[in-house]
Amino acid sequence: MTLFKVKKHEYINKTFRMPLELVKKMEIIAQDKHVSLNNLVTQCCEYALDNIDDNRNKKNTLYEDDQNICEKDGNYSKSTSHVNQ
Repeated sequence: MTLFKVKKHEYINKTFRMPLELVKKMEIIAQDKHVSLNNLVTQCCEYALDNIDDNRNKKNTLYEDDQNICEKDGNYSKSTSHVNQ
């Protein structure tokens, strides 16, 4: 018999701007599926990252050109110079 192992997930609070219509659709889906909006967003992001069409994609690995980690205080920031704003 396999013993039950308690898993502890580490979380961080972040704020993102999203299109209003996208948020409305996601709220409806979350309600219909009986999950929190946060849970749905997390699942969508994980699915997108796991299925991205990019040779550089490695699970749990940051892109080298995006890496800007401040280990001193544990804050992480990613360069957005290549992202359309």
